[in-house]
Amino acid sequence: MPAQPATDNPKAFVSYSWDDEGHKAWVKKLATRLREDGVNIILDQWHVVPGTQLPEFMERAVRESDFVLIVCTPRYKGKSDGRIGGVGYEGHIMTAEVFAKYNHEKFIPLLRNGRWGDAAPWWLSGKYYIDLRGEPYREDEYRRLLNTLHRRNEVPPLGPIPDPDKPLKDKRPKTVTGKGILLKSSSWRISWWLVTAFAVLVGLIGWAAWAIRSISEQPAKNQVFERAMPTSGEIPNNLEKRSNVRNQEATGNR
Repeated sequence: MPAQPATDNPKAFVSYSWDDEGHKAWVKKLATRLREDGVNIILDQWHVVPGTQLPEFMERAVRESDFVLIVCTPRYKGKSDGRIGGVGYEGHIMTAEVFAKYNHEKFIPLLRNGRWGDAAPWWLSGKYYIDLRGEPYREDEYRRLLNTLHRRNEVPPLGPIPDPDKPLKDKRPKTVTGKGILLKSSSWRISWWLVTAFAVLVGLIGWAAWAIRSISEQPAKNQVFERAMPTSGEIPNNLEKRSNVRNQEATGNR
């Protein structure tokens, strides 16, 4: 990445094709936002006036900028690969600088429309790009671009080499803590009182369902029990029938 003190405002030139008025307006809006966020953007819509020598402007913009933002669309790819118009001329300048200085990280592709293979010039096809497709584009992608331009190193600090004779501290993020249960994002935590309340609620719902089911089944059980119990008049008759059967079995008259 080009060397520059971290306190300086980075300077970036925007290379894009004039696909249509809507695309030009989008590029201008992005450039305005980047300037508001401390990036010194060079854009033809602001810096080219009648009488400007366009080849000289493009050469100086690419050469003197810390970064070149390349807004990739299928139309940009066609012009760059075919070396057509201003985009094609800028392609000559950029590929020549990469060949001479091998400063690949100076040139940052921004995917705006289409798939990467359909929008990236051949010399950018292997590069890591920023995905700014959609309306609105993703804020995390814009933040990644801004961090790159401002050279914000997100790599955690390097600690000392652990002592082999001392046990290592477990610094892994814990799912269950004293304050509750952590979700995927550490900013979301289910506290223990909420877990307990949920368990009690589930238990109450289960008990209520069991009670309702028992109450609804009780009349049917009573009817079955009543049908199974003989009446007071049926008991002597049943006893008499059983006595007659035993007498007949005893005399052999079945």
